Amino acid sequence: MRNERRHAAPLLSALALFCVSLPAGAQEAQLTVLPPAEYQECLYGPAIGGSAGYGVYGYQLLSVAGARLGCLESTDARKWLWQWDANAVATGGTLANTRPYHHLIGASAAGDLSAGYRFSPSFRWSPYLEGSVAANLRAITEPGVGFGELRTINSLDNVGGLNADGALRVSAGYSLLDSPEIPARYSLKLTGFLQSWLRGPQVNTPARAFFEVGARGQYDLANSLALALEGLVGIAPRERNAAMGTTTSFTHWAFNADVRKRFGSHFWLSFAASFFDDSYTIVTAGSSQVAHPAEPVDVLFALNTGYAL
Repeated sequence: MRNERRHAAPLLSALALFCVSLPAGAQEAQLTVLPPAEYQECLYGPAIGGSAGYGVYGYQLLSVAGARLGCLESTDARKWLWQWDANAVATGGTLANTRPYHHLIGASAAGDLSAGYRFSPSFRWSPYLEGSVAANLRAITEPGVGFGELRTINSLDNVGGLNADGALRVSAGYSLLDSPEIPARYSLKLTGFLQSWLRGPQVNTPARAFFEVGARGQYDLANSLALALEGLVGIAPRERNAAMGTTTSFTHWAFNADVRKRFGSHFWLSFAASFFDDSYTIVTAGSSQVAHPAEPVDVLFALNTGYAL
């Protein structure tokens, strides 16, 4: 027994000396922990499509051709989620609100940027806070008709004219990212939001600022599928007309759905549907009379396809 101990002692001493003599880099390598895998889904390239809709303006049928750029990615060990999307397109089509029909031509551009913080980045589900900004610009008219003359073509609000709008949004909710041990395959965001929307002057409507509240759900499957659903209601400050003795209140609601499917590495196809109702109420001072002018809900369906570079 004593002989066994005598033979073991030199071996243990040699092993201890070997461990101590390991280079610092080798010891650190044994303790290195790989950072969580990030999520990334990007889309850049040309796009074409068309849309059909109905509203106070009548019926519209438009086609577009341009470019779309967008990306959703996580950074800093999945603490931050960044998303941006931009598109610029040439537009042409027909507006059927009189006979003969009116032909439209022009261009539009839109973009949005959001930054979100995940409070528990090491977990799949995390409380989530996001801030975003968005802007849209549109310049569409009938050939040979100046923007200032579009009021002679019934109502082109939400379809044509030279106008812009922008929004600031704060969202809170939950974010889900795929397992942190492997490259993240999917992302899910479920949020409620508060938004300030400034709508610039339309062809027949002055500029107004709306305060909005809503909810949004967004699911992204890397290089495959993207789905977003959003609903909101909004209200604008009342406008008083002292000469007429009236007070007008403005409200609206909207619902949007958007799905995009990617086929292989390059081709994609998307479908979007939107419903928007802009209404107002007129109250006359000293009278119980309340007017609710009826206007149709704006309905728009869009189908687009493109090539991801």
